[in-house]
Amino acid sequence: MPTGFKIDSLANHPHYLVTLSKWYHQAFSHLTGELTLDQRQQNLEQFVKGDPLPHSFIAYDKQGLQGGLCLVQHDIESHMSYSPWLSRIFVHERARGQSVATGLINHAQAYIQSLGYKKLYLLTEHNQQFFSNFGFEQIDQANLNGFPVTVMALSIV
Repeated sequence: MPTGFKIDSLANHPHYLVTLSKWYHQAFSHLTGELTLDQRQQNLEQFVKGDPLPHSFIAYDKQGLQGGLCLVQHDIESHMSYSPWLSRIFVHERARGQSVATGLINHAQAYIQSLGYKKLYLLTEHNQQFFSNFGFEQIDQANLNGFPVTVMALSIV
């Protein structure tokens, strides 16, 4: 992991929940439809209970929260047979280009592997090439709230 930031469970840093909820709301509202900021924050509160899934990891440094991601059992109704999912990957603009997303994804992959899963899924609107660099492969196309997304899978070895 690159130096300069740490990765930990959101459950160990619940004071970041409100900020992360706001970031997710701004970045992903177009995909989730009518979900309000309060509803998004209530949903994210499920991630601080310390359960194996859903689970959220954050990246932070001395300046504060840098980014986060979530791991969920299911992320899209049309693909309920796939599980678990890497979801809501977000890095604040001040931290982009510093390998924060890479650190978060690698950490999440190791965590999912430690739980015994052999595959990890995600969906993306625009970042297929970025996720391909981690070994994710396109397996399907879908539609979320009128927006086309690519469904990708990673075999965990």
